[in-house]
Amino acid sequence: MPSLVRLLTRTLPGIVAAACLVAAPQARAHVDAAALDKPAAKAPAKAPAKRAAVKAKAKPKAAAEVAKPKSARTTGKARFGAKPEVVRDEDLVGGTMRRGCAVTGTGAEGMLAEAGVQDHEFLNALRREVPATVSNLKGCLSYVLTLTRSGVLRAFGLRLPAEPGQSDRVVLLSRDAPAAPVSAQIEDIGKAVRDLATVSLPMRDFVAHTLDFQTPLPADSLHSLHAPVAQMHPKGSDELADGLVVRAAYDDGEDEETSGRIQSVEILRESTGEVIRQALWVERDGLPGGYFAPDGTSYEHSLWTAPVSFTRISRGIGNFKTTARKPVVKRTAKGGSKVVMVKSTKRGPHVGVDYAAPTGVPVIAVADGKVIEMGPRGGYGNLIIVEHAGGYTTRYAHLSAFSPELEVGTEVRRGEEIGFVGSTGFSTGPHLHFEIRRDGVYLDPLDQRLNFGLWSMRPADYLPMLKQSLITDSPR
Repeated sequence: MPSLVRLLTRTLPGIVAAACLVAAPQARAHVDAAALDKPAAKAPAKAPAKRAAVKAKAKPKAAAEVAKPKSARTTGKARFGAKPEVVRDEDLVGGTMRRGCAVTGTGAEGMLAEAGVQDHEFLNALRREVPATVSNLKGCLSYVLTLTRSGVLRAFGLRLPAEPGQSDRVVLLSRDAPAAPVSAQIEDIGKAVRDLATVSLPMRDFVAHTLDFQTPLPADSLHSLHAPVAQMHPKGSDELADGLVVRAAYDDGEDEETSGRIQSVEILRESTGEVIRQALWVERDGLPGGYFAPDGTSYEHSLWTAPVSFTRISRGIGNFKTTARKPVVKRTAKGGSKVVMVKSTKRGPHVGVDYAAPTGVPVIAVADGKVIEMGPRGGYGNLIIVEHAGGYTTRYAHLSAFSPELEVGTEVRRGEEIGFVGSTGFSTGPHLHFEIRRDGVYLDPLDQRLNFGLWSMRPADYLPMLKQSLITDSPR
């Protein structure tokens, strides 16, 4: 029987510090798939609302207050199980990302040579793209390059300083395969650099769960900070925390969509400034963004599978003996009738992960998305469905109440409280029933063998990672 891996203790309201998840012992509160998907009564539509901050002492919404437009309902029978959806480039995964500072005045050839690169195609592309004025600069330019596991150069990036009338830029050179031609592009990163701010926190505070409540980071951002740190500095290495610092670069701009987002997380030695480990936020085309190490290691799995602080995982996905509590109308001795809850047990498919937790424990969105359904729905009880990029949705069921000011159409951020654990619907005890689906297919988030796009790097994602590394790197 797999052992339960404890998650980090909740340190601030709205934060779930997760490192990894495995299936745990005997189930206690769960229902079958067919019972869950029975439709609920219709409710009048309510207009979408913009994302709003949740007031600290606002009263949670009851189910009766929530509208659920018919157009937002997900209909049709979902298919059970999902296959791997990412074809890994095995030579790229497990490679290395090298960063440094190339001395100016040596030309494109000198810069590549200093980085240890001898590739004529990259050299010719760099000569075409780098302005001649760079050779006249004094100092050095930050560079980052990606090598495959066999040592083949896949991508090279160079950060250019702002010139009169221009802002900071990056030159990005890459090839899609070892023998493919080199493509080049220059991108303006001025706004990203101007909005970037950093905060340094002692590693000891993470280990002892005593983070400073005065940190400028909002609660949902701290949630995105905890999981990568927990994996980069796992439990058991507590004695090594002294002398280490966690440095987080975050967006401090006014854009509501990106403000407060952690752009990079680094663990470094306070005495020397040496970076020991790093996680970078990577924007991905057609998929939700995520946190990855320079070598492609993903920190996303723990974030997508930690919607609540919980005591244990009481049930995973598969065919199990399940217990349901259903309302049954019975006649009384006086000829009347009354509704009683009757328990029944049968074997059938269970299509979500049940997290046993006390009633009232906050439930958070596992990733950025939009609320497309919110309200009572059959065996699910009080249900929230959040839509994410790439055809993914997440479901949060059996809730006791919903967060204030949350509406259908509201944009939510990862780590934001959206509801509270309960035991509504066909449930035998307080817990959160959580699902991840893609295009109507159930995914098993506890199956570590499946390479889902949510937590797997694709070859196309390495160039955005290279760009992010240059943006968050301190200019020399």
